Amino acid sequence: MVITPLNALFGQAVEISGLGVRAASVNAETRQAAANDNRNLLAEIEDCQWPPSIWSPERLIDPATDRILRHPSFRM
Repeated sequence: MVITPLNALFGQAVEISGLGVRAASVNAETRQAAANDNRNLLAEIEDCQWPPSIWSPERLIDPATDRILRHPSFRM
């Protein structure tokens, strides 16, 4: 999990440092985009479909984020 306020890092999925590692970005826009595609981005992260994830700081106060952080599969 990476926390950053830099909007430049956000997109539906980003490639980290040109290493070919795909990561999910978590902010209001990406959650809505996933919902528009009938997907639940937070559920995907909780299910470890996106092991690296980049979060905007305001997401940290969301109860759904707290649930993910406490989930045993996420804490491994």
